[in-house]
Amino acid sequence: MGLDQHLYAVKTLVGGYESVRNQTDDKSRKEVAQFDAVLAAIGCPLGPQTKIVEVRVQVGYWRKAWPLHRWMANRCGVTEYYETMGCSPNTIRALRDFVETQGPVAQGWDARDIESTIAICDTALNTPAFAGCRFVYDAAW
Repeated sequence: MGLDQHLYAVKTLVGGYESVRNQTDDKSRKEVAQFDAVLAAIGCPLGPQTKIVEVRVQVGYWRKAWPLHRWMANRCGVTEYYETMGCSPNTIRALRDFVETQGPVAQGWDARDIESTIAICDTALNTPAFAGCRFVYDAAW
């Protein structure tokens, strides 16, 4: 067994509400179209109680990156395994800055973890589809 860590982008779609479905502005129509597309993709009919869909996309994965987990615990208060925590874009930016400028190797970071963390942070921060998403970090072993 080992530590498995994930960063997810999470988007909540509220296209099932009649008040949203009746709007004619572009933002509301896009929300409804995305909502309907997710339901269609999973084969779920739109029922009267189907109001919200939450989509969670894995942005990154680390394996046994203990220094990363310690950084997250110190920064965000994660203390338990199997704990999920919100992670703002500012936290992701701070993580990237730390990894890139603070010499994390001296604190036990593996070079591969440094490279993958920079790539994961860049993906989270620069992918247009993730604009407006919230981010979630979890760790389990």
